[in-house]
Amino acid sequence: MLVMSQIRSLVLAVALASLLTLSHGFLLLGPKFFRSHQDYTVVMSNFDHRMKDVSVIMRMEGSTDDGSEILNLTKTVLVPSNLPLGHYRLSINGKGDRSLDREISLIYLHKSLSGLIQLNKPVYKPGDSVLFRAIVLDSDLKPPVNVKTVQVTIEDPDGNVIRKWSKGRLHVGVFEGDLQISPVPTLGTYSIHLTLDGRELVSKAFQVKEYVLSSFDVNIFPNEIPLEIHQGLSLTVTAKYYTGQPVTGTAKVEVYLEDKLDQTKIFSLSGQKHMDFKFNKPWEMYEDEQVVHVTLRFTEKNTNETIVKHEEIVTYKHPYRVELIKNRPVFHHDLPYDCALRVQYQDGRPAKDIETLVEVTGATRNRDDAGNGFGQLYTSDREGLIKLRLHPSLSVKELSITGNIIDSGFVRPNGATTYSLELTAVTKMKPKSKVLVATVVENVVVHDVVDVVFEALRNNFDLQMKKRDIEPGSPVEVGMIGSPGAYVALAAYDKTTDQSARDGQSAHFIQQRKLVSFRTNFLESWLWKNLTIGQQGHAMVKEKAPDTTTAWHLTGFSIDPVLGLGIIKRPIEFTTKQPFYIVGNLPYSIKRGEAVVLQFTVFNTYSSNLNASVTLYNVDNQTELVGRSVRDTSYTKSILALANAGVPVSFLIKPRKLGEMMVRVQATIDRATDTIEQIVRVEPESQLVQKRASRFFSHGTYINQTYALDLPVAIGPDAGSQKISFSLTTNLLTSVVENLENLLSVPSGCGEQNMVRFVPNLVVLDYLTAIGSKDQRVIGKATNLLRQGYQNQLRYLQADGSFGVWGKSGGSVFLTAFVGKSLQAASKYISEIEAKQVSRAYDWLASKQHSSGRYDEVGQVIHKDMQGGLRNGIALTAFVLSAFLEHRETTQKHAKVIDKGIQYITSNLQGTTDPYDLSIATYALVLRGHSSKNAFLTKLIGMAKLQNNGTEMFWERRSGGIETTAYALLSFVAAERYIDGTNIMRWLVKQRYATGSFPRTQDTFVGLRALTKLAEKISPASNDYSVRLRFADVTREFRVNSQDFSQMRHEEAVEDVRGMVANVAGMGFGLMEASYEYSVDLRNLSHQFKLELDKTMSNSGFQLDLRVCASFIPKLSDRLSNMVLVEVNFPSGYVMRRNPISNASRGNPIRNTEIRFGGTSIVVYYDNMGMESNCFTVTATRKTKVALKRPAYVLVHDYYEPELKAIKMYEVDSQSICDICEGDDCPSEC
Repeated sequence: MLVMSQIRSLVLAVALASLLTLSHGFLLLGPKFFRSHQDYTVVMSNFDHRMKDVSVIMRMEGSTDDGSEILNLTKTVLVPSNLPLGHYRLSINGKGDRSLDREISLIYLHKSLSGLIQLNKPVYKPGDSVLFRAIVLDSDLKPPVNVKTVQVTIEDPDGNVIRKWSKGRLHVGVFEGDLQISPVPTLGTYSIHLTLDGRELVSKAFQVKEYVLSSFDVNIFPNEIPLEIHQGLSLTVTAKYYTGQPVTGTAKVEVYLEDKLDQTKIFSLSGQKHMDFKFNKPWEMYEDEQVVHVTLRFTEKNTNETIVKHEEIVTYKHPYRVELIKNRPVFHHDLPYDCALRVQYQDGRPAKDIETLVEVTGATRNRDDAGNGFGQLYTSDREGLIKLRLHPSLSVKELSITGNIIDSGFVRPNGATTYSLELTAVTKMKPKSKVLVATVVENVVVHDVVDVVFEALRNNFDLQMKKRDIEPGSPVEVGMIGSPGAYVALAAYDKTTDQSARDGQSAHFIQQRKLVSFRTNFLESWLWKNLTIGQQGHAMVKEKAPDTTTAWHLTGFSIDPVLGLGIIKRPIEFTTKQPFYIVGNLPYSIKRGEAVVLQFTVFNTYSSNLNASVTLYNVDNQTELVGRSVRDTSYTKSILALANAGVPVSFLIKPRKLGEMMVRVQATIDRATDTIEQIVRVEPESQLVQKRASRFFSHGTYINQTYALDLPVAIGPDAGSQKISFSLTTNLLTSVVENLENLLSVPSGCGEQNMVRFVPNLVVLDYLTAIGSKDQRVIGKATNLLRQGYQNQLRYLQADGSFGVWGKSGGSVFLTAFVGKSLQAASKYISEIEAKQVSRAYDWLASKQHSSGRYDEVGQVIHKDMQGGLRNGIALTAFVLSAFLEHRETTQKHAKVIDKGIQYITSNLQGTTDPYDLSIATYALVLRGHSSKNAFLTKLIGMAKLQNNGTEMFWERRSGGIETTAYALLSFVAAERYIDGTNIMRWLVKQRYATGSFPRTQDTFVGLRALTKLAEKISPASNDYSVRLRFADVTREFRVNSQDFSQMRHEEAVEDVRGMVANVAGMGFGLMEASYEYSVDLRNLSHQFKLELDKTMSNSGFQLDLRVCASFIPKLSDRLSNMVLVEVNFPSGYVMRRNPISNASRGNPIRNTEIRFGGTSIVVYYDNMGMESNCFTVTATRKTKVALKRPAYVLVHDYYEPELKAIKMYEVDSQSICDICEGDDCPSEC
């Protein structure tokens, strides 16, 4: 945030320093320091009454280090704004009187501009938006007149530039920008840098971390000043909601002496408690103050939410401290100097009537006959002061400070020893100035100086709020007072983010939930507004408060072109709270058929107990209210809402339908009502299967054609799980665009999978550019996601410029080629990608080529077909060469690398029988324009399979068939055989998922690129057709005559439909897709891995430790799998702690872990697996009571050959409804 101390330091840099020179009663005073683009002022005084007129020449001169003259001024002028660093001096020359000649060096303060950065909140989560203001001010705290633009960059924790503004335009000295943090960024400290002409003005750091805002906070602090003599601590422990109500739970306090645990206490806590901790070991202090470390861990009673605080309690050796209070900043020899000693207790309270021994050195008083100092006893007064009058010795010290002269004058006291001087305060004197008085006595300069402190800056800006307690969602009025026409910037943030900005706040993982309710606006920051002060010097903003019940900090600043910066002294704290409200603490998901306790807390801030009713509604009959009639649409409970407290209330329910279940609950008293809605996901107890049947058409003339879309559903789907729909789009990428954020519903915890957040956005932008689209909505969305994807991928950047599979584990040839070519292509859309970064990746690739021209993987092998070195390494060598060949810059720079690699491919390709190798190699040869390209393309066609009367062409392979076919299509497009490519296109579009993606990441990357490259060439210029759709007894007709990129027509079908027929009449391009999904029993899957589970329950069933062991079952004894993912899913009601993995096997190390779905699932990554056992233990804790639990499962599978997998079910207990129900919730049989 923007802090006042930053402003103070900037102002103090221009405080006054004096330069004095004297000759024959002639006195010259001026600053020793000066700046560019400011007046330099000197004061000349003649104290010799015999010299009526003094004629002098004054020069301000300077030279650079090489001696060239750069400044020779003989009159007072504005110092130029473009002075370089050098040697400067001020000189005077008396005309005809050389005794007046004097010269003194000046110090040039080169930095005349300063910067500040304001953020919208102290800490950020993945997926948040960072809003910031970069402020540029001159030395007078005004916006610089001659500076119109600045450079702003944002760097990630590794120093990579992830956002850049080369010419950020200033408005009244302020540039405003934003950064969208990616959903899976590098966690740690980011920084914003503000530079001007290559010189950094300021930088500011901020944290990106996983956190969840808690509704309450805990604190621990001493009741009295801790002293050594106490040999212990008397502490107060508090646990309160941010709205002030007490929180009930269990506290654990640990006390550490010199980092060694001294004692632990566990106790119940409701709001506040005082505790004494007597040290078990003697505590001897060797310094005046030392720190005792205290850790507080508090767990809330109803939700098990835990907060951990680490505090440093300062203990003191002595009960008092003493401070010297100076009446004047300077003293003179042989003149008395008045000062005082302030005696205080260690907490700052004045200590009166305290007898103190005072010894003064350097003064003539308090010395014995030998000149040695001795002490004298004094007693402090009621204010804790001991007043002293000292007589300094002849030693005088010099004080040097900086600044400029604002006003000056000359006074003749006419013999008086005391004279009252009245100065008119001007705005330039704020916030701090010095008054210097000087005279000449017997040819000796006598001077003194005093500070003049003003409370406010020149721009006296202030914020006002009449109401500090505001109901959530109600209007908030903020008044502003300041200079008419001044710019004002406001920001408010949730005070609880201050807690999250500190370490050690939450001990477990909780999913941040979005509430969709009558109170729906749950923000962590708001009121990020810019406005202008009215001509009357005030302004008012009225804004609706967020629906969050919390405490807020509001801050603001103002900038006026004349008066400069104004800022409020401290943030305004206000609270949004209701006197009566309800909060839900619901699970992320449950399984259909389970019974779950939904837990809520009702808060009553009134001063008396109130009777309340709480009603849970059965929205759209989605829920069975356990213990109630099946016809009931709601369930009401009566409770006593205690004054200034939170009261828990729960309901036992069973979900009836899959999908999102709406939970609506209302709490009511006579004078108030509060209602919230929250989503709980109801998941099937089986595996979800998604498939689609696709047909595309592209006609340049009017035609009439009928297409059949068959929907073969597997035998035995779960009842009620089938969902069928039809969609019609005018291009291949509409569904991709709609699902760019979640294109593949697979884990993305390695460097290759992570590219799913990057490459599809690039494909979309390339396609839009090729067809000349002006759809700014889609372009903006894809560009923003491309920038986020770039942030994500930087997590895998290595120090040598390559990219690795796992964090900083070393570079991978396959991944560096993949990322390098993608960055090169994306650099034309986002400026953050620098040419040198791309060049380093390609240079690294060039250095890894063998002398034969071949490439072998030097990093982890996760994709054996590509990286495994099989079949002479043709696939990887061709893949790297295509990365060089796809961009003109790299083709020219690395021509020798390319030629050597092409020679290796052609010499080894003749005997190749694998279509995967042949398709990638052929693509590289076509890109190079090699003489053998047609021969190998013909060979590739000879390996193809045809179906549907020869209208569909593809290449069959046990794994990688889609990727092989996509590379073949790219070869056809590069060879300009577009018509032949349409048969490949027909097969490829049938393999896509509902989101528009393909089953695997490489399938998706290459498949989408191949389809769009061909679509760019064959799509008609306009659309004019109709589609008549028939299924069951339903007929629907769609009319298309638009080139709208995002146009999609949609139709839902009934569950038992097994086919659709579509008739197309007209001309244009269209893609018809029938999507269907259903659930099948997990236990019907075949196994290619050995999977063993061993569970341990502890803490009365609250903690689950699951031991997982997996190994690969190869067809050949020495064969390894590709990259392996082990997905552990937990029973309903259980979530993971932070760092949940322990006791992992060391032989084949875990490469990464990824927590998913609100902490209810974790994915563990391995490079590969063999026949050895790979084990680990994962720990979860119960957060919600659930009965009739469905089995949970663990799935292990080969990522690149997904048919190689194994799954195993497990259960934690067999609780019935009667085991978890309470009171009226229990059915009659309990």
